[in-house]
Amino acid sequence: MKHTFKKIFTALMIFILGYICGKIDFSSIFKALTSSLSELEVVEVIGFTSSIISLVLFIAYIAGRSFMIKQMKVIISESINVSYNNKEQNLRVVEEYNLGDNNSEEVYLSSSEVIRWIKVYEYRYNEEKCIYEKGDLLIRHELLKNGLAIKFNTYLPCGIPKYLLEYQRFDFILGEILLAENGKNDILEEQLSIKHTIKSIIYYLVK
Repeated sequence: MKHTFKKIFTALMIFILGYICGKIDFSSIFKALTSSLSELEVVEVIGFTSSIISLVLFIAYIAGRSFMIKQMKVIISESINVSYNNKEQNLRVVEEYNLGDNNSEEVYLSSSEVIRWIKVYEYRYNEEKCIYEKGDLLIRHELLKNGLAIKFNTYLPCGIPKYLLEYQRFDFILGEILLAENGKNDILEEQLSIKHTIKSIIYYLVK
């Protein structure tokens, strides 16, 4: 029975791949499967059918999870606020950092979810590679709980930024933002970029 099941399952996979590639039409697949199944007993047919259904459901589950993981990029809940005139922010600030000598602006980072860590790097030009990239690590803040915020006293340039802020969410997604002025509407969240890691993919596959 095991040998027969393995033989039919292998044939099924070959036919499915052939059909997807356009080499074998559906009628050929159906005819071959019907012929193979007719040689089996009722119990074997039921077992084989159950295995196929389980395989289809597993593929559908992985496809659905993959779609959800991709859509996670559009529902990020971090909030980044800027105050130019020391306006009072209705935020629960737990830590305050200074970036540079000019501290005329205040940047607040908060989240409705837990942030595992936050790092701030220098952002500088690499003359050898002719590109801008992150440099020395200036600040590392461990664990920002939901509903809390940290404050950066700094200056947001209109041109090339001097600092790069990086963080990891509770679900292992990485966020990154260059601390520079958004000349269009002053909303820094628009300059936020996020990416999945292997850990974040596994997290949402098994969640």
